[in-house]
Amino acid sequence: MKFAVVDTETTGGSPGPDRITEIGIVLLDGTQQVGEFHSLVNPERSIPPFIQRLTGINDKMVANAPVFADIAREVADLLADRIFVAHNVAFDHRFLQKELEMCGYPFSVPRLCTVRLTRVAFPGYNSYSLSTIAPQLGVADWGAHRALGDAKASAALLCMALEKLGAPAVALETKGYAPPACLPPGWTPERLAKVPAGPGVLRVLGKHGQVIYVAEAQHLREKAADILSNPAKRGPLAKVKTSAHDLEFEPTGSLLLAKLIAFQMQLVAKPALNRQVRIPSNFGPDVRDQILIEPGRVPGEQVALMVHQGRLLGYTYFDDSDSLTAEELGERIVRLDEGGNLAPMLRRPR
Repeated sequence: MKFAVVDTETTGGSPGPDRITEIGIVLLDGTQQVGEFHSLVNPERSIPPFIQRLTGINDKMVANAPVFADIAREVADLLADRIFVAHNVAFDHRFLQKELEMCGYPFSVPRLCTVRLTRVAFPGYNSYSLSTIAPQLGVADWGAHRALGDAKASAALLCMALEKLGAPAVALETKGYAPPACLPPGWTPERLAKVPAGPGVLRVLGKHGQVIYVAEAQHLREKAADILSNPAKRGPLAKVKTSAHDLEFEPTGSLLLAKLIAFQMQLVAKPALNRQVRIPSNFGPDVRDQILIEPGRVPGEQVALMVHQGRLLGYTYFDDSDSLTAEELGERIVRLDEGGNLAPMLRRPR
């Protein structure tokens, strides 16, 4: 198993409005360190005084540091094809996902949290914060609240857990990772790695090539791994895994569009392993005529969803540089109104 153990320091807790000020990455092949990366980052905004006191990073320190866009390609390459590890992984993953996607790099990797992992490997401690659990498990002074130091401390905890639990048990704690032994015949980790990252529609095919299950996904590769490596012995996903002969993927760039396409396919094709769905109720305020713009599949592309006379007609992709009228967009749409009107779904929280 290959890992990228990551820590970020930021200007606050909200990716987007808040930005990264420092990043540290430790690369591990198993328990062997094979590389590391560190950089201060200019967040292009001021660092709040509280954060300066916590991390020791101030505006002057980052004034001449690279902005994230300057290091985005290198960071994306370092994280590719590795399990993303962090202490409270959701925080660091959200920030890096936002920064990378703003720079045009879709980001979908398996994730492992060393908070959760150390709870499993070393139960009984009162606190599993990094500043508490690391010294109690014998990790020497590492420079808390600085990115590379915290990444090295988290890497040390990961190595201890690997040695105590073994790789198969650690794999079970990893979200979006499919150990080779769990994959059905014909699927390898290398094949799974070729599944597109980012939002889209996943179609599971049966032995005769028929669609037996459809789902939308924020991260196609992660969804595929969850389905193919599902360890459950019963339930609908267990049957999907045992019945799967192949998978098809349709990247959309927009999770909303992926939900609409998947829902329409369930209405029309009625895949055998999906729960039966019904045409959305039109109860509520009218959905006004509009062209709703969503992110496209690649940088420089967008997708337009067209609503006319209360019906969702369909969608079309277009380049940012295109100058198209509503009539021209309408001539290019892929229809989404077969089987029923999906416009009421636009009222739902997204």
